[in-house]
Amino acid sequence: MTDQNNEVIKSFDSLLTKIDAIGEWFRQRGIKALNTGDYETAEKIISQAKKMATFRERIMELKVEWQKSFSQEVDETATDKKLTSTLPKGPEPVQGLNIRTQEKEFRRPILEALEELGGAAHPNEVLKLVYEKMKERLSEYDHQLLPGGREVRWRNTARWCRKHMVKEGLLASDSPPGIWEITPAGRIELARLRKTEE
Repeated sequence: MTDQNNEVIKSFDSLLTKIDAIGEWFRQRGIKALNTGDYETAEKIISQAKKMATFRERIMELKVEWQKSFSQEVDETATDKKLTSTLPKGPEPVQGLNIRTQEKEFRRPILEALEELGGAAHPNEVLKLVYEKMKERLSEYDHQLLPGGREVRWRNTARWCRKHMVKEGLLASDSPPGIWEITPAGRIELARLRKTEE
């Protein structure tokens, strides 16, 4: 069962790698469309890239669910305890209070924060503004430290959101170290989000 479980994890990782490759292809096409002034095509590409990011997040959630559900089951019958040492730790949700805010909820606040900070800023500056925009929505679980004890959960989720937006071309991949920077595609996406949500 352990070997089969590892094969499933490898399959998830392989699928995620392929999705990332397609996401990079979308990013390059989007940048090319923006550089040539073809904003209609750029908007369509951004829409597709957003759908792909949502799909990727679902795959990640399935992978984590598999690890929690089936890796734990294997551990209970095995003598080797190494398998569960890598599983995510943390309190179980209690009456809906400990549910993690989804990554997609951070997209608009991050883009807005960068816009307000002039287009580029240090992560701590960005996250400070993001917190002000999201503090009423964050749960108790979001405010807890990760198992490593070094970072609060909501900040980690925001960093993952930023990473995926870089892959989509919404944030710059070539910005100086320690700087988050919005791209023209990111500004288009922010305008689209505002129009959709308001």
